[in-house]
Amino acid sequence: MSVDLFNVKSDPLLNKLSSHPDTFSIGTTKIGAVIVADDLAITSSTPHGLQSLVRITEQDAAEKKTHL
Repeated sequence: MSVDLFNVKSDPLLNKLSSHPDTFSIGTTKIGAVIVADDLAITSSTPHGLQSLVRITEQDAAEKKTHL
């Protein structure tokens, strides 16, 4: 059950990151973020794009913190 709950909490963030225009792409495949266990890797082709993705991640964490 914990895996399902983790997916419910992490999917919205992954969707935000993957749909962002600054996410890294290989061909037509966007690779904005990968979550394994409790680790998150975000990817972008530019430093500015990476900063944008970090801000999205920080905002998501702040929103989740206020809902505790």
